[in-house]
Amino acid sequence: MQNSVNKLRAREYVNIYAIVGCFTVLIAIIPGMTSAMLCIMEIIMCCQIGRIYRGDRFTIQEAMAMCRIVGFVAIVAPMIAKPIPPNKNFVK
Repeated sequence: MQNSVNKLRAREYVNIYAIVGCFTVLIAIIPGMTSAMLCIMEIIMCCQIGRIYRGDRFTIQEAMAMCRIVGFVAIVAPMIAKPIPPNKNFVK
C-alpha cells in the first residue's frame, strides 16, 4: 500500500544513500572498491525501501533480484535507445 508517508520515507532514504554514495566515491582509494561498495549500498537501500512498502515480508533475496534487474536495464536500455547510424556505403 503506497501512501504519502511511505513515499516521503522512501525519498528520505534515497537522498541519504545518494549523499553516502558520493562520499564513498570520494574516499575510495582501491580500484574497484567504489563499485563493490555502491552495489552493496544499492542492495541494502532496495531492501529498506521494499520493507517500507511491503513490511517485513520483503527479503534481502528479493532486493538482490530487484537490483540485478534494475542494474541490467540501466546498462542495456541506453544501448537499445541509441539510434543506429545510417550506413553511408549502402547503395540503393
